[in-house]
Amino acid sequence: MPFFNPREYKHHACSFISDILGIQIHDKAEEIIESVQHKQNTATKGCHESGKTYIAAAIMHWWLSTHVDSLCITTAPNQEAVEKLIWRDYNDQYLQAEARNAFSLYPTKPLLAEHTIGPKWYAVGKTAKHENAAYFQGFHSRGPMLYIIDEGSGVETTFFDARHRFASKPDDRVLVLGNPYPPGTEFHRCFVDADFNPITISAFDTPNVKAGSIVIPGMITLEQVDKWRANYGEDSSFWVTRVLAQFYERGDIGLIPLSWWEHAVEKWHKLKSVARDGARSLGIDVATEGNDETILIQIEGCYVYEPESFSNSDTTAIGHRAEHVINAGYRATVDAIGVGSGVVSTIRHDGFPVYAYKGSERTEEKDKSGEFGFVNLRSLAYWRLREALDPRNPDCLALPPDPKLKEDLVGLKYKDAAGGKIQVEMKKDVVKRLGRSPDRGDALAMANIGRYGGVFVFNEDVGRQTAEQREPQDALESIYGQ
Repeated sequence: MPFFNPREYKHHACSFISDILGIQIHDKAEEIIESVQHKQNTATKGCHESGKTYIAAAIMHWWLSTHVDSLCITTAPNQEAVEKLIWRDYNDQYLQAEARNAFSLYPTKPLLAEHTIGPKWYAVGKTAKHENAAYFQGFHSRGPMLYIIDEGSGVETTFFDARHRFASKPDDRVLVLGNPYPPGTEFHRCFVDADFNPITISAFDTPNVKAGSIVIPGMITLEQVDKWRANYGEDSSFWVTRVLAQFYERGDIGLIPLSWWEHAVEKWHKLKSVARDGARSLGIDVATEGNDETILIQIEGCYVYEPESFSNSDTTAIGHRAEHVINAGYRATVDAIGVGSGVVSTIRHDGFPVYAYKGSERTEEKDKSGEFGFVNLRSLAYWRLREALDPRNPDCLALPPDPKLKEDLVGLKYKDAAGGKIQVEMKKDVVKRLGRSPDRGDALAMANIGRYGGVFVFNEDVGRQTAEQREPQDALESIYGQ
């Protein structure tokens, strides 16, 4: 097969991507491509499924194919992001182009995160981790350089600073990509930096949403936008970040609105004298310090019983009380941080099933839409509670009018974290804010977990560490977890 002639398309990036790669270019994609071709620094933030990374991969092909002895360095927060985002798109586009055309784009084939055309002509993907900092800081090239930072919200300042070395020559280029969360990151600052050409891809800029039908498969759809409008509202952080592609700069926002609390309490009063049935679950938050209380909360169907408190931390006595409730058909979830592990041990020793809950555990679970992950198990548990309290849900929980429970729930905050994950306010921060541990809120969140069959397995082996753990960051977290 004859080698591709780069001279034809060096000054026509959009034509190369359309003609050679066969990629359909929408208006915002064209804006990104033209910016990289003509401007030294480009920063792009996009809504969910905006196709920005796919276009960045296509730009890599244009760069390597049309710039002799050029280099392309890509980075992202972790190896999975490097290999499974821009480099997977790059490899897919290579195969599609090879199948589509009667000539070869390159004399060599790309690897998982590397493509070498010649000694001074190649592309490589490196993670933005401390062990790679020397590579980025000490890198020099005489040829034209394209430096791409993907998932920019999760990349540290060191790797943004590397652009000053990579893009020091007039023909060098920098392309920074990411989703607009959280604010205050180095990626966020790119959009107020005069050196960068800022581009925003709102959902309403994308072809599928504009047309109201599938124009480009895989991109966000009008149906998805309408679903988020109904589920989260246009004043939510979800709408602002994932639809409008704007940074949500109002800080952390309330997890459970006051109106939801009031609806749940009103429902509780209506159900108080009504016969109840449904799944039964139990949550126990075990006291860790002298002023804390051990709280036991039971849920039957959607009805939450008034919290039961213990002023002592006798793990055997608490365990036996839990066994009595488990005997009545309840699934038990117990906080296994600190002395709570003793309660778990007692229950298991006596032959009863229990889930050992550790809020700092990692989790791969998603929210009810199946699209958003969580920083840790605590964030998942509280988000499940939020979903269970949504008044639009006909089976939403009915809560007792407990003042401390109200304070634990209504004041709790959450935010979007890097990587498109939800982070509920860390427990140590709640303790500092309230002046006490949110025992009732935690017990309710744990009890609610037991209502989700299939998410957690309740047996004698539960609690063994199958998820990646991390060490507590300080003494307060070692007591309370996250």
